[in-house]
Amino acid sequence: LEAADRVLAALPAHRQGAVSLALRSYLRNTLILERLTEDPAACSDEAEALALRARELAPNNPVVLAVASLSASRRRDAVGALELAQAACRTDPDNELACHALSEALTGVGRDLEALEAIERGARGALAELGPACWLMRRAQVLVRLGRLGDAENSAAAAFAFAADNRPSLRYLAALRHHRGDLAGAADALRHLRRIEPDFSLELMAQPDYPVQ
Repeated sequence: LEAADRVLAALPAHRQGAVSLALRSYLRNTLILERLTEDPAACSDEAEALALRARELAPNNPVVLAVASLSASRRRDAVGALELAQAACRTDPDNELACHALSEALTGVGRDLEALEAIERGARGALAELGPACWLMRRAQVLVRLGRLGDAENSAAAAFAFAADNRPSLRYLAALRHHRGDLAGAADALRHLRRIEPDFSLELMAQPDYPVQ
């Protein structure tokens, strides 16, 4: 994430467009969500400033709107997130990041079946090809909301198969395996998680600001 940010920041001034600014905002929100920054407050301020500049440059760009929607979802502004995601999808209905943001926003307002439809539509785009773990985990989250726990576990397992350092998939696998009584499988998921998240503990996992619900 930090390497990608450096590449985007090093682009010549004439190429520092709205999309690159939006992506730099998205990267910072990911750093916060995955507990990879020592100063989440400062990182959040940077993310918001970059997103604001991006919207000033290109207020109707679907990627810019999608990133703004994802930021709103992280702040638990469900209505704002949905408005922004819908605007992104009106501009480009098949944009994978817009579909991802729409799915997240629909989850936030409890419209889970529509959230699943949105993420499945986005799965046909480049995001699913280049980063399959991302859309597989969004799908797993929606499936949990729908009570389809077996399908959710399969989706999380597939995400881990594609990306062995994917923390969200291991969090979900631990919980879902434990729920169906697979204690050995749950322990294995936690063992992998501790390897890539050294300060992990079950006590930490129970904290309200830990990124799993």
